[in-house]
Amino acid sequence: MPANPFTASAYEMIAGGLGGLSVAFVRGEQHGLDVTAVSGRSWAALAYLIVFGSLIAFTAYAWLLQAAPLSLVATYAYVNPVVAVALGALVLGEALSWPIVLGGAIVVGGVCLIVSTERRT
Repeated sequence: MPANPFTASAYEMIAGGLGGLSVAFVRGEQHGLDVTAVSGRSWAALAYLIVFGSLIAFTAYAWLLQAAPLSLVATYAYVNPVVAVALGALVLGEALSWPIVLGGAIVVGGVCLIVSTERRT
């Protein structure tokens, strides 16, 4: 990883963009593409994903890799799905069942355990 988290984020976005373009060209997806037919809402969603999903989130992750123990950094993989389910329920009104709530609580409890033991060492 580069020392600067912004550099790491730039490398990630360039590699991802070039990889996506390569696959698209191999599949011939450039034929029939009408950029003007893409809605403003879709462009806004793409911009949101670029800014928050890549620039901010990956830069924060790259910084965290340098600033925190790896065991703490790895907990994001467990917390992200719980946050996604909670946001789906709150924002989109998606149904929550007891097994989902119980699973989320177990995950959050496990992450709390990891964080609390990491601080003691």
